[in-house]
Amino acid sequence: MNKIIFKKMTFLGLLALLLLNCTIQAATVTSAQSGLFSIGSTWVGGVAPALYDDIVIATGHTVTLDANITIFNITIQTGAILDNSTYTITIDNGIASGNPTYTNNGTHNGTGNIITYSNYDTEITGSGITNCTFEIVNYGLKPLNDCNLTINGNVQHQNPGNTGMNGKYLIQMSFGNLTINGNIITDATFGAVGITTSGTIAVNGNVSMLGSTDSGGGASIVNSGTINISGDLTLGVYASFCQNDGSMIIGGDLLGSGLGDSYFWNGLNATVKLGGNVFPDPFTGLFFGITEPAGGSSTEPNTIEYNGVSAQTIRVPDDAAYSNLIINNSSSGLSLIAEITVNGILTLTDGIVNLGSNNLILAENATVAGTPSAENMVIATGTGELRKVVTNTGSFTFPVGDNDGTAEYSPVTLDFTSGTFNSAYAGVNLVNEAWSGVSGNYLNRYWNLTSEGITDFSCNASFDYVPADVTGIEDSIYCYRVTPTTDRYSVTDVVLHRLTATGINSLGTFTGREQGFPFAFEVTGTGSYCDGGDGLPVGLSGSETGVVYTLYKDGVAEASMAGTGSAISFGIQLPATYTITGTNDNGTTPMSGNAVITENPLPVVTWTTFEPTIICIEDWGPVTLTGGLPEGGVYSGDGVTGNIFNQAVAGVGSHIITYTYSDENSCSNQATMELFVDACLGVTENNKELLVYPNPVSDMLTIGLPDNRVIREIALFNLMGIKVFEKTAMNASGPVTLSVQDIPSGNYIIRITGNDESIVKPIILK
Repeated sequence: MNKIIFKKMTFLGLLALLLLNCTIQAATVTSAQSGLFSIGSTWVGGVAPALYDDIVIATGHTVTLDANITIFNITIQTGAILDNSTYTITIDNGIASGNPTYTNNGTHNGTGNIITYSNYDTEITGSGITNCTFEIVNYGLKPLNDCNLTINGNVQHQNPGNTGMNGKYLIQMSFGNLTINGNIITDATFGAVGITTSGTIAVNGNVSMLGSTDSGGGASIVNSGTINISGDLTLGVYASFCQNDGSMIIGGDLLGSGLGDSYFWNGLNATVKLGGNVFPDPFTGLFFGITEPAGGSSTEPNTIEYNGVSAQTIRVPDDAAYSNLIINNSSSGLSLIAEITVNGILTLTDGIVNLGSNNLILAENATVAGTPSAENMVIATGTGELRKVVTNTGSFTFPVGDNDGTAEYSPVTLDFTSGTFNSAYAGVNLVNEAWSGVSGNYLNRYWNLTSEGITDFSCNASFDYVPADVTGIEDSIYCYRVTPTTDRYSVTDVVLHRLTATGINSLGTFTGREQGFPFAFEVTGTGSYCDGGDGLPVGLSGSETGVVYTLYKDGVAEASMAGTGSAISFGIQLPATYTITGTNDNGTTPMSGNAVITENPLPVVTWTTFEPTIICIEDWGPVTLTGGLPEGGVYSGDGVTGNIFNQAVAGVGSHIITYTYSDENSCSNQATMELFVDACLGVTENNKELLVYPNPVSDMLTIGLPDNRVIREIALFNLMGIKVFEKTAMNASGPVTLSVQDIPSGNYIIRITGNDESIVKPIILK
């Protein structure tokens, strides 16, 4: 080998070995004093750190960057300051392996970013403050167990990034504490990354876990420690998810990218506090309250708390129910957008829940905790109800009220002492108004109680109201059920401001009113009927026990009956104006309205003419029925469909066809017509008494009856039943000759009418 070439190769090899040795054994350079990074006098030994060196900023020193640098490990001691200024620090170690460590027990300032190592996670620790943004190249941050670091900047993907980001942890943390006073931002192209922690991560900003459009992979958060986010949490595409198995706060909205793309679920014994709305349109996702989406394993018990500082809506879980639900929004409260169920504890800590038109269902084992009041209650003044599933006897208090101008707490307690319960519930809503028709002393409030699946029961009920509900004298007010029956119960408790009803066996609407004069119910029965009918019933929409009701016909007393607590009837009455009064020991009350009954005459219906009344069964087609008056009526009878008479269906013989007409008052009358269906068997002489010749005939036709019986009328019909010839008022004895040469050729039916007979016969005109 050429010696010159060999010497050159030997030199290059030694040089490469020296460079490799320098990279692997990077120097640790410690600051000697405050100064610029690139100045040798700033550092012990008088030489500034080289590429890939480890640096230590000693206590009391401030080192300021004057250029972009690339180093490996960084240590900022207590009381020390590293100032990036506007430059960046890149953490790298060339071709060496191992995790770099960023230790900050002092202060790290500057607007320039910290660019993390691209081959391994960057371990971070210390109790200092980093006023810079961490820029993630390929591997993320790994806080150590003793980490208590505060980052006053973002943790974000490098932009533009690279495909190596996908499938990595953005933050991987076992224990320790990490505070980020900024945002966590992932790249929408390379965002298939995860955050996992058993420690504590506090983000005073937004967290965006967008998933990766490059790899088709989702982002993930798995928390078994504590994650507190002051802003929004956004979960992106490709089944990006957040699995909370620890404690979590989302101060803003939980946002998604679609029902099949984004997921959130609360694990066993986990808690999450929601300060905003959950997957609102169009940022939808799947939200699970009691199960895991994969496999459907139960996650009960767990707790979800709504604690926003502005109005929130309660999300309906996609697995149908909440485990424990805490209401803690004292600002604008919460609203239901659909029916929800709570299986465990509904805690009313602070704030109100507006049901609107939706039901809030408390399951069989659900309880209510907290201290319900005008500030902490369920607003049930819409059509929605607060419902409690009931499987056995026992007592339950419904923490309901209204917020119509002034928030007023007016709970209902139901104590079922007996009954049969089958898939049962009891429900409550209320109205902050007086029941219609009350006067004197009463409450401006009533409660609607409903149930399903509860039979043969006995129940004690109590209703709390506020003093502002009282009109008149409070101790003159009794508890009343006003529908579906009217029943009086105990006088009110003026100390507790409470109505009670003992031993009720049906629910309904309850209010407070005085015992005095009878309650004014509506008189029922106004209407009309047709001449010949029986009349109409007259009665009351309700009644009270202990009250006698009197019916008046045109001002004259007709009948009396005792109230039953339900609607009553005085039976069928004839045309007149009816009023009713109710009388008890306190006096008499006229009932509301009256019943006016009128009788309508029947319409005049006639059906005097129709041709033909004798119809052949075989040779004619179906016949159109006409002639009934007034027009617009209905024909009925054998063989009749609509206004068509089908003689083949009716059959040979006489048939009574009825014409029925109903007027605008729905009063009906009828007229009838007798139609005869004849066999008319071809052109055979089937009636020997009638002489018709010649048959067939071309010009002159002779007709006669035996014994020279009188012929009154002759009529000729074609096979459609249409009359083509008629001669009346004849009164002829003996044969009659007719000219038929002007009648078209064909098959016809001739009808001869005498004094007391009508005979038909088929003929043929040539």
